[in-house]
Amino acid sequence: MEPHPSLPWWPSVHTRLWVCAVVRREEELLFLRSHYNVEDFCVHESPQTRGTRETPPPPALSCLLHPHQTPPEGGAEEDWYDMSLLPFLLIPPPPHTSHPHKPHTITTALADMVPVRWRRQVVYPDRERLGVNQPLPQVLEEKQHPFALYHFNRKLSLEPKTVINSRVVVVGASDTSLSLLESLVFCPHLSFSNLSLLSPSGLPTHSLPLLGLSAWVHTVPASLIAINREEKEVVVWGGGEEGEEGEEGTVPYDLLILATGLQFAPPPLTSDPGETPLIYHDNDGLGVLEWTQQYLLSQEVLIYGSGLEALTTLQSLLTGGVDPSLITFVRPRPHSCFNSRTVEERVQRSLEESGVQLLTGHTLSSVEEGGVSLLDGDHTLFAHCQGLICMEEKEVTGTVFTAVNDSCLVFDERLVVDRDHQTNDPAILAAGPMTKFSRSYHSNHWTHANFNSREVGQKLAASLLSRLDPTYQEPSATSDPALLPTYTQPKAVYTVLPGGLHYLHVDKPHPSDPTNTLTNQTGTGHELETDTENGYFRLFINQYSSVQTITVLSSQAIERTNYLCLYGLHEKYLNNLLSRYSEGLISDLFTFLREPWTCAVYHDRFSDLREEVRETLSLQQLTPGGAPSEVNQHQPAAEDDGGTGRQSVEERVRQLLTDQQTVSGAVALYWKPVKYHVLWAKFQLCVCRCPWRSIRTSCYVNSHSHPVKPAVQQLLHRYLHYNHYHLPMYAHPDIL
Repeated sequence: MEPHPSLPWWPSVHTRLWVCAVVRREEELLFLRSHYNVEDFCVHESPQTRGTRETPPPPALSCLLHPHQTPPEGGAEEDWYDMSLLPFLLIPPPPHTSHPHKPHTITTALADMVPVRWRRQVVYPDRERLGVNQPLPQVLEEKQHPFALYHFNRKLSLEPKTVINSRVVVVGASDTSLSLLESLVFCPHLSFSNLSLLSPSGLPTHSLPLLGLSAWVHTVPASLIAINREEKEVVVWGGGEEGEEGEEGTVPYDLLILATGLQFAPPPLTSDPGETPLIYHDNDGLGVLEWTQQYLLSQEVLIYGSGLEALTTLQSLLTGGVDPSLITFVRPRPHSCFNSRTVEERVQRSLEESGVQLLTGHTLSSVEEGGVSLLDGDHTLFAHCQGLICMEEKEVTGTVFTAVNDSCLVFDERLVVDRDHQTNDPAILAAGPMTKFSRSYHSNHWTHANFNSREVGQKLAASLLSRLDPTYQEPSATSDPALLPTYTQPKAVYTVLPGGLHYLHVDKPHPSDPTNTLTNQTGTGHELETDTENGYFRLFINQYSSVQTITVLSSQAIERTNYLCLYGLHEKYLNNLLSRYSEGLISDLFTFLREPWTCAVYHDRFSDLREEVRETLSLQQLTPGGAPSEVNQHQPAAEDDGGTGRQSVEERVRQLLTDQQTVSGAVALYWKPVKYHVLWAKFQLCVCRCPWRSIRTSCYVNSHSHPVKPAVQQLLHRYLHYNHYHLPMYAHPDIL
């Protein structure tokens, strides 16, 4: 018999079966806890298992179900909850497209549940160095088929959601649109019943299983061609199956969101389109390989563009097996699209070694029969090609412009919006690169294209919730309505360039795109640069001693999610980065930022710790006398080191305490000064270097020496304790 058997359950109402469920105790709760924000709704830790690595948290219930009828009022989830005192987690099964009948979707059961956000994971680059101090396999595990997670408990059953029936139609599947939909779906107290997305290609596949948007958002595979503001409906074209012609239809709306973004402009034609080369000008630089293999097998291709999209497209064709001798790469702009001359020189060298034909400073004049005409000053060059990939200038597509212009929305090179994303029609909102702020703000150099698209989507969701959420409360400190909103998140780009070079660039929002020209940041601040066999790494520390710009170029895969966490951090959090670099102690930033002590900085909840410390210090709500908090006296058994003979941090700390016999009875958060120096000399041999040097030394000394130390060290200990499954390489008092 299984240790946790599955229990079938089929309740009926008036002899009618309305749901079939299979309920079992969830054995992978440690995986769920480390990969999803389950702790936002329930606490899985008990005092008996505090600080132990080998004892798993108490299990929860998981369920696979398929509804057959609409559940009666009250729902059966309460009955399931009464069966156990544990939380209820639901993992939806993958859809079975081959099933002949599907009268109800899983949304029927999810209406009373709340989606659980997935968590960004720490990338551990040097697991061999961590040894037995690396996280457990359940934490490091990556599922082959990601899934969305939903939660239900008794409190949620007594607090029904507010159902929003307003018809919200979002046009375009851009990053701004996905961020907006994610923010709306993950509102725990609201349930949107009429969310629609208009996109010819539907929802993008990246990270889609983790969000579960397909269960809440109705996708219309069609393109916008007109807006009827009087009837509040949009006219669309599409919806046909593959190989079939689409048809015209209408989609009604109460609120319309325009976030189509910008697309590459097609080049001018001077002859019959049937005789000219095939033209590709979509934003998808990776999908161009399939287009080339389908239409241009073993034929000449010309790539026209100066930006990162064109370089990424070239790398996609080269890795896809296209002969380099068949590719002509034209860069119309002679200046660099990078902010570093080292990166530009290395990419140029890779282009020359790739074997493709390079043309720099040539402008596309026209597309003619058998090829294209290029202008180089006063000279004209004709380039033969059967396919043209145009990735230079971006603009609003012709169909979207016609729909916006015919509906009398204000369009001044871009769609005009105010600080709350509203157009001149209160029922139509817009966001993203296709928009610009009204001239009344006197900020023509700032647009949504200068900011992080996901943050723009979150701001748009806040504007939308202020209209639809009945419980919405205006913030107490509102900004001046004559000023633009504040955006704080960085703009980041990651791609693979020709030659297999992995490129990452992170920078603060700028009035002009910082990747278009070489940036000279030699004013106030410090530039840290290393160029080794691992690659090129550049950090710019601004006048406030915070990381402002990150540039990475390497032939090896880089931990881009980790490096994104460095933005905005004070250099003191990075083990006194400036002083170490100036003293010549850092010869390779790759090696330095891959050391074990950085794991806490890369954790997704490190920003919460910084905010708590900042709030505590600003309010100065310190405990009088600095009395230490209680710690657990539970002494778990030693872990199995796998036969390596190495000790984990927990084992080494306990051995040091046993040898020194420093404390009898309950273990305190600090030792006597006479004992501290003896213990610390041995303790630092087994503990990874902590990024908070001043906090580290205060963790084990007399907390009465400074009034700030007890509050800060308590926050630090709590952070390490609650995230111990991700950060077992750190020693803290709760492991004793």
